[in-house]
Order: sequence, then structure tokens, then C-alpha cells
Amino acid sequence: MADTSDILLNIIQEERAQARQSEDQRSTMTNFIIVITGALQGFIVDKNFNQESLILAALICLLGILGVISTSKLYERYSLHMARVEEFEKRLDTLCEDAQIRILLKEASSQHKRKFLLCLVKIRLNHIWNALHVFIILLGIVNFFIILS
Repeated sequence: MADTSDILLNIIQEERAQARQSEDQRSTMTNFIIVITGALQGFIVDKNFNQESLILAALICLLGILGVISTSKLYERYSLHMARVEEFEKRLDTLCEDAQIRILLKEASSQHKRKFLLCLVKIRLNHIWNALHVFIILLGIVNFFIILS
């Protein structure tokens, strides 16, 4: 039984590391997109929103779209790894009933929800990441309208 528990713990650790890697990649991608968007916006302003900067506004929109797609995909990968962790924890809980892993996890979640506002707990971090990229798309669209007017 100790061997099975050790194997499960190692798998849980690896799955959590994979989930963390997805989050790190999402952060890196977003930072990359923000830096490039900032530079493109600087060029647009420097050119006084002339017709030549339409391509830059289009690039800002494309960067926002790339951001939404990549953060959504990385969230999907994160969710996969965390779902696996949950299943392995269930199995570990059945092997080590006296550890009461699931009961402790539920209690910790309940305490967390009581400590923080329920509305903040219900907001998915994925939605915040995607909202940032949607705002980048909107920035590109606003630039389009300013350039064309």
C-alpha cells in the first residue's frame, strides 16, 4: 500500500507541476503580448494616427485574438492537469482513509469561501485573463476608428 501511495503522490506532484507550467506560460504569453501592444500603440501615437498606422492597429487586434486563443488553450491544459490531480487524490483518499484527504480539502474550501466574498470566489481567473486580451482587441478597434476619422 505504501508503494501505491508513493506512486500516486509522485503523479500528483507531476500533474501539479504541469498545471503550474501552463499558468507560467499563460503569464509569459500575456506579458509578451502586452509589451508588443505597448510598442505598437507607441508607434501609432508617434505617427499621429495616420493612415500608415492602420496595419499597426490590425496587428494589435491580431495580438488580442492570439492572446484569447492561447490563454484559453493554456487554461484548458491547466484544467486537465487539475482534474487528474483530483482523481488521483480521490484514489489516494480511498487507500489512506485515515488521512481524510477529501474531507480536509472540502473544509479548507469552505473556510476560504467564508473568508472571501462569494462574488470574488466565483470569478474565474481565466475570465480575467481573457478580458485583458479582449481589451487589447478593443484598443486595436478604437485605433482603427481614430485613424479612419
